[in-house]
Amino acid sequence: AEHGVKMEAAKFRSTITDSATSWVGHRRSYANSYSSPVVLGQVMTTNDEDFSTFWSRGAARPEIPSPTELYVGKHVGQDPDTIRANEIIGYIVMESGSGTIDGREYLVGVGADTVVGPDGGAPVSYDISGLATVSTAIVTGAGMDGTDGGWAVLYGTTPVSANQLQLAFDEDRLRDAERWHTTEQVSYLVFEGPEGPMLRHGQVSGVSNTQWTQVTLDHFYQSMVAVVTPVYADGSPPVVTRIRNAAGTTFEVQVQRADGSTDPVDGIDVYYTVVEEGVYSEAEHGVKMEAVKFRSTLTDSATSWVGHRRSYANSYSSPVVLGQ
Repeated sequence: AEHGVKMEAAKFRSTITDSATSWVGHRRSYANSYSSPVVLGQVMTTNDEDFSTFWSRGAARPEIPSPTELYVGKHVGQDPDTIRANEIIGYIVMESGSGTIDGREYLVGVGADTVVGPDGGAPVSYDISGLATVSTAIVTGAGMDGTDGGWAVLYGTTPVSANQLQLAFDEDRLRDAERWHTTEQVSYLVFEGPEGPMLRHGQVSGVSNTQWTQVTLDHFYQSMVAVVTPVYADGSPPVVTRIRNAAGTTFEVQVQRADGSTDPVDGIDVYYTVVEEGVYSEAEHGVKMEAVKFRSTLTDSATSWVGHRRSYANSYSSPVVLGQ
């Protein structure tokens, strides 16, 4: 009624460290009442240099948080060293369902008891619906069926889409090498896709033709479109920019000589622009533009200039086209 969403966010100092030999957690009280609570959390400090990770449960270890029972804490899985410094735990509780927060639609819930470890056939899909596009998802485990302990992760090349989440339930390799894990339930919070093209731009120095340079961005792209331009200095050989692995938050760039030589070229500066694939309007997004990818089956040359005929999604009076 007051904030448009039923949720709470809390922090506390965790003095208990759970592990494969003991699953207790801290009993916590809800500030709101929930009919179907969804709990997501994080170990928010690094007082101990060794790892620990968040977990939650209901009345018993394998049970998800219920309307009356909530336990949260940190665990170290199968690590033989079960001693950890106290850490700050942060957690969010929301009512399962969908809604709008600060003008952005969301979907929150707890999925089926089907998510397995990387060695057990992951990724496992959770089907979702109700969002036209998605930009962000966070996940944490709900309950702990496997006494080895573990944590939920987004998994695969396209882990987040408007129709599915691709998931795994990973575990440590401190006692054994396997990462098999029994089925678990996972809590998730998904936000609708970006309202605009999420345009990012910048400069990268020191690009060469002998190794790939990775560029890291501050946004996760569902379908990245990138254009990169080299900066020549006097005496530079002819080079073109090549990119690969343009997905998620990164892409890789390299220059390639166009003079038949294999001699190394380094120290090349490049400028880049990255956008989310899609069609955008000035009225809705503040800019009229479109960004598209397709598979080229033609190779033009000095003896043949054909190209692929393409259709605009918008109408333009003076279109400007840039590509890679």
